[in-house]
Amino acid sequence: MSSTDDGLSEHTLKRLRRLEEDDEDIDDVVNRLIDESTETEDDYVMPEEEYERIEEGRRRSKKKSKERMKQLEDADL
Repeated sequence: MSSTDDGLSEHTLKRLRRLEEDDEDIDDVVNRLIDESTETEDDYVMPEEEYERIEEGRRRSKKKSKERMKQLEDADL
């Protein structure tokens, strides 16, 4: 698999670009990529601290998304 100067594979870059085009929150993208990368390893068990950190990131991301939607709705009024 080829990679870029920043270490990301071409496949990952394409996925990030596609997700950015879908206007998806970057925190959600990163969390999903982390989840997907760990799913392929059968013997990997995510430490509780790492799981908690990821879940906290998801909660913050959802909260930010809700705040942005509210701001956009308020701006439309």
